[in-house]
Amino acid sequence: MIKIQGGGADNRRNPKQKEHWADIAKKDGITLMTYDIVINRYRENLIVEKNVLSYAQEGYRYKFLTCDPGNIFVWLGPDHLHLNRNQEEWLKSQGYDIDAWNAGGMLTQNHKRPADPHDSVAEMIKSIKSSNKDK
Repeated sequence: MIKIQGGGADNRRNPKQKEHWADIAKKDGITLMTYDIVINRYRENLIVEKNVLSYAQEGYRYKFLTCDPGNIFVWLGPDHLHLNRNQEEWLKSQGYDIDAWNAGGMLTQNHKRPADPHDSVAEMIKSIKSSNKDK
């Protein structure tokens, strides 16, 4: 994922902000780019397929959804990430359980399906405890 922001002088002078984004990039695989970098890459034909998110008061939206979005559906629900109908259909064709996600289930299994409550550790512990009570 790439975060694009303006390349103002404040951003270049703030070492704490640079360090903060470097930590996020290392931990979450997010790359920080300025608009100038994106334009230069385009002009130099260094185009790499990337998804583009925008943020507004109501949450995030994909401006371009061109490749696998990775684990975003583990972290953001439909109240924070808004998809249009075409994006939903494309994601479904890629194996994402968007209906479950729209219903509030975070897609934690391979980033595409909600957790199966019958496979959870809690269910396993509960069944062990109940079998021990019977003895």
